[in-house]
Amino acid sequence: FTSSGTFTTPPGYVKFSALVWSGGASGAKNTAANGAYGAGAGGGCFPFTLDASSFGASETITVGAGGASVTANTTIGNVGGNSSIGALAVVYAGSSPINGGTALMRSSGSTAIVISGGIPNYEGGVASTAPFMSVYGGSSGSNNASVDTPGSLYGGAGGGTHDGTVLKNAGTSVYGGNGGAASTTGNATAGTAPGGGGGMGLNSVGNSGAGARGEVRIWGVI
Repeated sequence: FTSSGTFTTPPGYVKFSALVWSGGASGAKNTAANGAYGAGAGGGCFPFTLDASSFGASETITVGAGGASVTANTTIGNVGGNSSIGALAVVYAGSSPINGGTALMRSSGSTAIVISGGIPNYEGGVASTAPFMSVYGGSSGSNNASVDTPGSLYGGAGGGTHDGTVLKNAGTSVYGGNGGAASTTGNATAGTAPGGGGGMGLNSVGNSGAGARGEVRIWGVI
């Protein structure tokens, strides 16, 4: 599913497996990556296998949209949308445009959980001056203009940043979408689907890159 719809559960399968990506965030449009400004973060990815009996006759599929490109100066990016398979699985977009999407949330439902030691697993990467790579969570969009954006294995990767002059690389993902490139000479590049974050734009020069849509993949296991 590359857009929202309905999954009609077919007969004859013992289990169903799935990959669910949330939408990526768009990049900021600013003179430098710092604080709440920076590249758009990637959407999270949640892989799972459930008994066929867990599925109803049909399940509502929601595919999160990517965060919209930023056109106003000195503005942070926009968060992408959540993706889900009915009530069976929900993958959240990041808690902010520079925090990666995640399959796990705190009880408040607003902030990604980071396991002890600060290395994300199912959790989204948290933007910092030295952001970590992620496994299933979306990688954070770097808010440090001297550091490349990290990548993710399954989640979407964050976009690239800049300091007004020097461009830093976007993150890459093995199974999810890559981050979009930053630009100081025109419009930044959008993230690639599923779940890639957009690149950072520069004030009065070009717009930021949009985040990429999420995606839901389901297959039967005999």
